[in-house]
Amino acid sequence: MRTNLLLLTAAVGAVALPAAPAPARADAHCRHTAGTAPLVSHAKVAVYRTAMHEFGARLYVCWRPTGRTMLLHTNTGGADVTDVIFDRHVAVSGSVVAFQINAAGDRNYDVARSFDVRTGRRLRTSGVIQRPTGPGRPLSAQAIATNARGAIVWLAGGALHATDGAGTRVIATAAAGPITRLAATVAKAHWRQGGTDHRARIA
Repeated sequence: MRTNLLLLTAAVGAVALPAAPAPARADAHCRHTAGTAPLVSHAKVAVYRTAMHEFGARLYVCWRPTGRTMLLHTNTGGADVTDVIFDRHVAVSGSVVAFQINAAGDRNYDVARSFDVRTGRRLRTSGVIQRPTGPGRPLSAQAIATNARGAIVWLAGGALHATDGAGTRVIATAAAGPITRLAATVAKAHWRQGGTDHRARIA
């Protein structure tokens, strides 16, 4: 009798346990297709763009756990302004992706933005950083970092900028030497300049 009771209890317990959910699988859209070039690939985020840089070029991001793909940016500048985005212009932190637009031509400027790829929500957009105008002007030295809140630390126009809940502001200039090793933690921007490590608070 005891043996039968144990067997019955085990059987009931087995029926009551819910089946384990199937793991999320990355959609094929996270793999770049013909006509696109991969820029950044992380465990949960893939960023890619159309191979051309001219009018109509597009920047995409994919959230690997679900395969959700978002259009981040389309070059709408026209023949005289080309938006250029390279891998050094893209940063990822968790589900957040930040990118920097380098517009070159008759109007030269830089802009930075961040999005939460998982929710599709735009987090931050910087002010426009103007550069000297005129065709043939060289692109500015650029680099970018972001944190899980979407704050952006980015180099443009000879200065290091922070874009966060307080807006966009300059936190360092290139007058003291090249700015390298950008990083953004929860509350601080980090960089190296003149052989010294620096940091500034970000929101």
